[in-house]
Amino acid sequence: MKELIFDEEKAKYLFYYFKKNSILKVLSLADLVELFESSPLQEYDNGEYLIKQGALDDLMFILLSGELEIIRDKTVINTLDRIGEVIGEMRLISSEKRSASVRAKGRVECLAINTSYLDGHRTNPKSVLFYIFSRILADRLKKKNQELADARNEIKRLKKKK
Repeated sequence: MKELIFDEEKAKYLFYYFKKNSILKVLSLADLVELFESSPLQEYDNGEYLIKQGALDDLMFILLSGELEIIRDKTVINTLDRIGEVIGEMRLISSEKRSASVRAKGRVECLAINTSYLDGHRTNPKSVLFYIFSRILADRLKKKNQELADARNEIKRLKKKK
């Protein structure tokens, strides 16, 4: 992992991108600017880990470019490649160990946010982030419920064929 310089052009691009296309659009301009200024921009090479299963760290990440693999018990269970995707947010909500690892697949750029920074923030973005995380979790639950429904329907279809 290496830390990159966050230039003004990249900050402008990300701000406008987040405002249109990301769950982070609920943050104000001032909050986004402060988030960018207080969070290092990090680059990871292929195979480098951002998060290790079982760890107790205080980092969460916002994907800026590249693709990430989510790995649980040595098995890739998902990949993420959408700019603005939030990774590692459960550590803000829960004090439990990391439930999965996150590894770079190719070159990846992320904004690394130390969640302890949020405790002293002037506008208490924790409440905004909890709102964002509840939306993320609701979306994930909806997706998993649909996958379960599809699997049940496929099982029924296969049983009828017999």
